[in-house]
Amino acid sequence: MVQVDHLPSHLDLLCIATRVRAAAVAGDDDALHSELCGLRNALTEHLRAERLDAPTNESVGRIVLEGQQRLLRLVDGLLFGPRDGVDDCNCLVRATEVDIALRRQARLESLAFGAEKRDLSRTPDVIHRLGQTR
Repeated sequence: MVQVDHLPSHLDLLCIATRVRAAAVAGDDDALHSELCGLRNALTEHLRAERLDAPTNESVGRIVLEGQQRLLRLVDGLLFGPRDGVDDCNCLVRATEVDIALRRQARLESLAFGAEKRDLSRTPDVIHRLGQTR
């Protein structure tokens, strides 16, 4: 597990997710657990920092927050869910789900934060597009 000396970016999170998937493919339960812990810690830091810059538009902010909560639950389910070993938890599939969810959330936040800067009151179609990414 590599320590990040700055606030974790979406790219940092995706790199960790790649290591999670690699550990699942290798069947290395210790590495999988270590990388999942690192991902959860980095994700928590990332989400905490983003909440400070949350979109001021209530609808968009709610969509972003729901996506963040769903992503955290997915990681928690893989990290803390019941399993008897790497093979028993279908970890490769779940690790891929985490990677896909991270990519989706990064795209959602990119749209949300970009839309915020463009003034959502003049671009209601952005809220509609954000709702479609759920």
